Amino acid sequence: MACQRYWSFGAVELFRLRQTGALGYLRLGAESMAMFSLLVNDDALADRWFRLTGEHGKKFFSETQPEVKEVLKKFDLDKTYDMASSSAQHVRMAGLVRSMVGSGGRLSLPDQEFNPDDSFSYHLGVAHFHRIQSRILGALGTVIPDAQTEEWTKQEKAFRENAASLWKLLGTRYAKEIQEQAVETSA
Repeated sequence: MACQRYWSFGAVELFRLRQTGALGYLRLGAESMAMFSLLVNDDALADRWFRLTGEHGKKFFSETQPEVKEVLKKFDLDKTYDMASSSAQHVRMAGLVRSMVGSGGRLSLPDQEFNPDDSFSYHLGVAHFHRIQSRILGALGTVIPDAQTEEWTKQEKAFRENAASLWKLLGTRYAKEIQEQAVETSA
């Protein structure tokens, strides 16, 4: 449920032209999948997670982080997790620079992160969001014991194909920008 919730929240952020927020939700979605993978295989850990309160949360996070990172790596989500953490979950320049505007010696930080003169950056973020969501969805199908139904497989494949189509369209529409910025478009 958390993965679905973070996907929905991230999609809303993209509709609001806020890529940084969407990226942060990718981190939370990936972490949710990884935690579920750990919890489904360890009843004691699941019970401990369920009962977490304030001060114990940080300790739990520190203790489970290495295992979470291993699960993320297994599903090619580790780089996204780290990138999202550093630019969307912590106050860093990487999270501000996308929308920072300078004019006449003054800086501003608008609510939206869309530059009408650079629609490529926004569309690249949308394509990235969907690629990572398809990885999270595929990973969930692997870690949820009873998920591999015919319907799940059909829906996961359709989502993955839609994400791939989005990248193909991006490559057609922005071929020049992709070449200039050496953007990796393959999954």
